[in-house]
Amino acid sequence: MIASSEGWGLVGGWKWQVAANYAVAEPGWVVRAHWPVAQALVRELGVQAGDRVLDLGAGTGVAAGLVAAQGGHAVALDFSEAQVRAGRAAVPAVQVRVGEVAVPAAQVRPGEASVPAAQARLGQATVPVVQARAGQVTVPAVQWVVGDVEGLPFRDGVFRHAVSNLGVIYSPAPQLVLREIWRVLAPGGRLAFSAHVAHGFGMRAAALVNAHMGVPAVVPEGVRQWADPSALQALWPGEVRTRSIVVHEEHASVEAFWDFSVRERRHVRQVVRMLAPDGVEAFRREFLDLASRYTGPDGFRVAHEYLVVIVDK
Repeated sequence: MIASSEGWGLVGGWKWQVAANYAVAEPGWVVRAHWPVAQALVRELGVQAGDRVLDLGAGTGVAAGLVAAQGGHAVALDFSEAQVRAGRAAVPAVQVRVGEVAVPAAQVRPGEASVPAAQARLGQATVPVVQARAGQVTVPAVQWVVGDVEGLPFRDGVFRHAVSNLGVIYSPAPQLVLREIWRVLAPGGRLAFSAHVAHGFGMRAAALVNAHMGVPAVVPEGVRQWADPSALQALWPGEVRTRSIVVHEEHASVEAFWDFSVRERRHVRQVVRMLAPDGVEAFRREFLDLASRYTGPDGFRVAHEYLVVIVDK
């Protein structure tokens, strides 16, 4: 993990720093912020019951949970062990029939039996058994894996679809990541992911944070490519389709937005802690001036624009 004094957007340790930012974010806020975009991505996949879907850079599993709710077998992969732990605690278990799983580590007896140490093989995924009854077992709706999108720990062609809600875009090696996703997708599979647009509030706020920390506003070139349809088309063998989606973040007032940002956005809080009082006030004015450019007419509603990218194998 790179030291906090190194800033938010350095090339060295880029993925680690992003993981740290999300790991300390309040989970409820992350879910609320990501939910509308995750819904749009999962709709693009057209998940059918039984489809095996990989959620890349899953965070606390917002997209993976939506896949599971539609009957898909979701596998959530994230770089951060803290995020995986939070996701395991947040996503509920589901019921599957004993005939659909093998339970090599425990006996399933008539009536109810607790088998916390058992493992059930569901498709190609090994997941812990929560509880066993006659005729069925309870397993987590999502299988969680700590791993790197640049080297996926899965066999070729094992996923029907893949999804990534503001996840893979933090890798500075899109060519490597897309090659890995292509490898693990089955023929006819689909990848749907979201990215920050270059002119959006998120990217400009990051540049403002770095400026106040005395850090060059460095965004790795590879990271920029995730929001560039022409660059993506050059890296993906199939057709690349894109569209925009706007999500509004609502607050009671401009001051409420500032208080929330200091409390819940790690990089904003980091700047506030390191600056002298007059520096904090200057940063606050600039931050809120930037936010006002993305505010709608009805109260203080910051508009966040994202790029939705859909590619098929």
